[in-house]
Parts: sequence; structure tokens; C-alpha cells
Amino acid sequence: MRVFPVQANYYQQFDADFNLDIPGEGYGGWKRAMINLSLDHTAVVVMHAWDCGKREQYPGWHRAVEYIPRAN
Repeated sequence: MRVFPVQANYYQQFDADFNLDIPGEGYGGWKRAMINLSLDHTAVVVMHAWDCGKREQYPGWHRAVEYIPRAN
């Protein structure tokens, strides 16, 4: 398997620990570590992209995502 090491922030989720005074402290929370991503099984996906251009430049995007004018 081909891997690509990357420094990442990730959220580690556990169940609430009801033995603690504050059960949510058992969730794990945000961590930072080097993780290995499989180049064979990883996709790069963009969420909340900005500057989607004008309708004349990218008519397909504007037909599929009607809220672009409100989001730019």
C-alpha cells in the first residue's frame, strides 16, 4: 500500500464517560499527529469553497448550486 504521511488535526470520538464529573471529558476530543493516508484510498474533497466565479465562467456549477450568488 502506498502511503503519504501528513500532519493532521483529527477528532477522536468516544462515548461519554458517566464516571467522570463532566461526562463529556471522556469524548477524547481534538488531537494532532502524523497520520498515514493511503494514496490508493484517499480523495481530496473541498468543502465551503469560495470564489466560484461568474455564471458565464462556470454555468454548470451555477445550475447545480443555486445558492452561489448568496455565498460569494
